[in-house]
Amino acid sequence: MLVMHFKDCLKNYQWSLHFDGKNLKGERQVVVLKNATSEIRLAVLSLENGKADTIFSAISAVLIQFDLCQAVKMIICDTTSTNTGKKNGVVAKLQNYFMTAYGFCPQYVSCQHHVLDRVLRLAMDYVLHAATSSPNISYSFVSELTRNYENLKNDFRSQTDRPQLNEETVGWRDDMKFLNQLCHVFNYYQRHQIFPSIKFHTLPQISNARWNSRAIFALLAFILLPQTRTSDFKNLCAFIAGPWCRTWFSDQKDWQSAVDVLKPRLEQYPKALQCFVTHWVTSDSVIDGIQRSNQCAERGIQIMEEMFPRCKSTEKLNKRFILSNNKFP
Repeated sequence: MLVMHFKDCLKNYQWSLHFDGKNLKGERQVVVLKNATSEIRLAVLSLENGKADTIFSAISAVLIQFDLCQAVKMIICDTTSTNTGKKNGVVAKLQNYFMTAYGFCPQYVSCQHHVLDRVLRLAMDYVLHAATSSPNISYSFVSELTRNYENLKNDFRSQTDRPQLNEETVGWRDDMKFLNQLCHVFNYYQRHQIFPSIKFHTLPQISNARWNSRAIFALLAFILLPQTRTSDFKNLCAFIAGPWCRTWFSDQKDWQSAVDVLKPRLEQYPKALQCFVTHWVTSDSVIDGIQRSNQCAERGIQIMEEMFPRCKSTEKLNKRFILSNNKFP
């Protein structure tokens, strides 16, 4: 009954297709539909492996099951090679399938947050003369912060006359709120040459070496470790707390602001600039008002992880996953 409701309803709207994977007692992929008004958590796929052929076959089967093939007008996903390989990536296979079977090709837009992740990694590696890759961050200050975080926080708090910043009330999860706060702290220091008070959070897990953890560790290092405050590192932190952060916390619905604000600052980081030019899609979205981010699929991963222990089969997991939608279109 529920599948029939979705099959009858969803095909009448235009959708952006999002997907993301996680190894959770086997390879799992979540499939999410999104447009300017709705977000539909459609399916959890249990796969034999995480290869492009396997992911493509499973996703296309779901689209056929729900009669969605002519309703999907965009594809937004992470920029992994499995997804974005020019000939054999999941996106290329989906686009070829749509063109062959239905005579049109959905627009592909790389997730802007993941492009920003790669840009930040390359900028930091350039300044710090490192070559890091997820899940490892080999910057020396990361281990020092991890080892001495409590002592460093206490030393910082020992100066009791620090000015207070207004608490930011943005709708992000805790690590994003921490990043937002640290950017404000750094920018305040730039203007007044004193650090305001900080509401410290738990350090992000190094295994989740994404945009937030790299940026948080860099800003914390500048604030808590005086030896890091070289001109190059200060300039890097100004880049993070300025154009990079403004782009990250934007509504992710356009592309032009990043070209205007972020790209000029990337001239000093050649590989980061090349990454931006290669992956930042500069064509308008075919669906108006769509957020050019794969965060909806990441939220789907979190929901799947919460439900997984209570479901003895993939069928029950999928029923719960569909029912987790807050509203239907």
